[in-house]
Amino acid sequence: MSKVFNVNIEETIENEDGSVLMKFQTDPKTTSLLASIGMKFLMHCAAARLDSEMVFEMITDLIEEEYTSETEDLQEELPFTNE
Repeated sequence: MSKVFNVNIEETIENEDGSVLMKFQTDPKTTSLLASIGMKFLMHCAAARLDSEMVFEMITDLIEEEYTSETEDLQEELPFTNE
């Protein structure tokens, strides 16, 4: 069973501190799915006794590690250098 999300960015505001405020528009089904996923995430964090911010940081670190690894692999495969 696939879940289809209908999420549109309605407004984006860039703040002076570098943060961004985004306003989204979703249909009722998507809103319900997002709420369900969010609750599932929070329940898993609670069961594992992990702070949600810590989990987001862990996921971000994994993404950065994967990106760095892929970038290094690509650079090794290139037939030329920037020297």
